[in-house]
Amino acid sequence: MIWLRRFLYILLILALGGLTAWGLVAWRTKNLAASYGDGCLLPVTPSVTGPVADAVNAASAAQDDLGLQVAVADRSGAVRVFVAGAANATQGCPVTPEHLFPIGSVTKFITAVRVLQLVDAGVLDLDAPAANWLDVPLDPRITLRDLLSHRSGLPDYTNTLGFLLRFAFWPDADWNPHEMAAQVTSAPLQAEPGTSFAYANANFLLLGLIIENATARPFAESLRTDLTEPLGLVTLHLGGDQTPDERIAQGVDRDVLPLAPRDMTAFRKNHLASAFTAGGVVSDAADLARFGQRLFAGAILSEAALAEMLDAPPVQDRNMPRTTAYGLGLRVMATASGGETLGHSGTIPGYNALLEYDPKTGYTVAILANRSLADLTAVSDAVRAGLKEEQ
Repeated sequence: MIWLRRFLYILLILALGGLTAWGLVAWRTKNLAASYGDGCLLPVTPSVTGPVADAVNAASAAQDDLGLQVAVADRSGAVRVFVAGAANATQGCPVTPEHLFPIGSVTKFITAVRVLQLVDAGVLDLDAPAANWLDVPLDPRITLRDLLSHRSGLPDYTNTLGFLLRFAFWPDADWNPHEMAAQVTSAPLQAEPGTSFAYANANFLLLGLIIENATARPFAESLRTDLTEPLGLVTLHLGGDQTPDERIAQGVDRDVLPLAPRDMTAFRKNHLASAFTAGGVVSDAADLARFGQRLFAGAILSEAALAEMLDAPPVQDRNMPRTTAYGLGLRVMATASGGETLGHSGTIPGYNALLEYDPKTGYTVAILANRSLADLTAVSDAVRAGLKEEQ
């Protein structure tokens, strides 16, 4: 029976150690959350009425007062903003047009545009080995095009046990993109480069480092000086630094990290820094819609570069079931009415985002929410129905 007692002692020690670790995490996250603010310090904006506003309010109510910020840009570039739901579910303060949201993997869409800007400038070559612009070893068969289209065969660093444990138990961890890249490139390929589609954040992590090496500047700086400032986008930026931003709505997680606290405020720096150029951008819906509208109006890329982005082979993607094809950092998404939209979706613990351009109507719609895995396709369908009712 000695072995049984020893076994029980070990279980007790592990349980106590786990409870202690989780208690320390809870204490640390509470202090961090307080330092980041509660997202309730903004003035309440008068409500907007009309079919689209009604649709956004109904969509929020249908998902337990989901915090929503929706922007609609028409062909002329005019933007309207609609809000609904709570910016902080605990305190019940409402979402306003002034709030900011992490946009998750919609960041990939923006990173792809930065790459294609550099292709336009003759700095990068889509069909050259990506290793030419990296400081870490990479299979020379992998091209920039492979990274942009998720056809590199690289494994995804965000699915590893080490990443998930660090994310869950170290809310203010420092993430070094170069270290993460070294882990990715040293792992075996999951498929031959260029042969099959497999969505992986690792591809866009490497693209961020390629942009930094090609421009000799941090990505955040080149994003600002070469893209957002020329377009007049004042809120769209790379997040993940230590600066508290009280404009960011409180994020709530119910699905992505079942063992983590539901209030994701304390993890904001952690998840934005670890996502980097695969998912670390923050914006309001208005600037995101303006960005999409300007891109598809031909104001950012050359006609040839935009055509490369839109060249989208058919794919099946469990991350976004409505995706029918994937180009260079761009999803082609089916709508409930049988049409297609162009853009990207994004999920990061606590937040959800969707950017869509409808070639038939000319509307660009940006939808931002402060809950993981909220059903934004339902919100999108409701907004399009509201726009149709306005006509």
